[in-house]
Amino acid sequence: MKKISIMLLAVILITSLAAQSKESLDPEQYSWRMLQKAQTAFDQRDFGLAFKHADAAKINRKKEVEWAITTLEQAMKPVAVQKVGDNIDAVLDILKERDSHDAVSIIESNLANLSKEYFDYSMMNLKNHIIKYSEYPEADFLIGKIYELEGEYTLSKYFLLKAWENAELLAIPDEKYDFLYEMASLAELTGDQEEYEKSLLLIIAEDPNYLQNTSETGFSKSIVKAVKTGTDLDKFFLLYRNTSYFSMKAFFALANFYTNEQLKQSISLNDKVLTMSSMGVVTAVSRIEDVIKERKLEYSYESFETLLQDISLYEDIVTWGKKYEVWKGFYVFALAVYESGQSDFAEHLLSILSKYSPDEYWARASKERLFLIENSKKVMVR
Repeated sequence: MKKISIMLLAVILITSLAAQSKESLDPEQYSWRMLQKAQTAFDQRDFGLAFKHADAAKINRKKEVEWAITTLEQAMKPVAVQKVGDNIDAVLDILKERDSHDAVSIIESNLANLSKEYFDYSMMNLKNHIIKYSEYPEADFLIGKIYELEGEYTLSKYFLLKAWENAELLAIPDEKYDFLYEMASLAELTGDQEEYEKSLLLIIAEDPNYLQNTSETGFSKSIVKAVKTGTDLDKFFLLYRNTSYFSMKAFFALANFYTNEQLKQSISLNDKVLTMSSMGVVTAVSRIEDVIKERKLEYSYESFETLLQDISLYEDIVTWGKKYEVWKGFYVFALAVYESGQSDFAEHLLSILSKYSPDEYWARASKERLFLIENSKKVMVR
């Protein structure tokens, strides 16, 4: 889990907990601090302590929100305040006149992150916004992971799903993809293929180069069309880039999933495999080039072969590629291209992979597949 953003304090109003308030928490018990302790314990594999702190984070988050709401409601009880109505500006002015420092701090800390327009200038809307933060998706996610490691899969699914359902409350919005990847991992572990596919599809649905308004984009269609119409391998990787890096792992996972389903069910799913794998490799190349450009200012794309040669100079890129199954992804893409009828493209790619893939296993697999393809051609000629 990523480090909890300090910006979260303003969002959930912890910064406005006044020292003089009897209901305020000890700063060491603030929910974000408890979650940090939970994450540290989790990283140290002390799952019992991690659970204890994560649960405390959830409890204290609720206390913080309750304190904020109670403080606002108490400050707005006097007749003089009620007379000004629901307008945020009017309420702020009267509360400042009455030296209601805690209530003013609560309101202003929210307005520092979200405009008055967001709340439609309504105090009621602002209070409802605060109440939503009684939920703590980051803590639910960590508890879900703990239960998964403990083999409590039903409870794990419950907390992971709860975290996902409240993802709009995240201090770091992109953490929602961690939730979905963990849900997919749990589904794979428990053999729930439907949930596995669903979780991965939810991830790629967020990629604007794949899906917009529930429809597949022209970009994703064009890369498949480019393959099927005989575009040269090097031109293909020159033309297409996708910088939605969060989706790469999901594209590769779905390509593998549809490949396996195709083998099990003896039905053609190659178009799906080709779409997913092509989006995956384009995203991978984009990410690799971004890293190389940061280190090699004169870099420019020449060919896929030279790109793989460049990769061999960077151990961290090679390791990253193995971790996220990028080198396998290129191999699966090559097979999908071959199945689509573009043998030249596939053979060219397999030839390069057999020589320069940073992963020896996939280099060897590419060499063996290339051998089979070439031999099948000889048999057909005879």
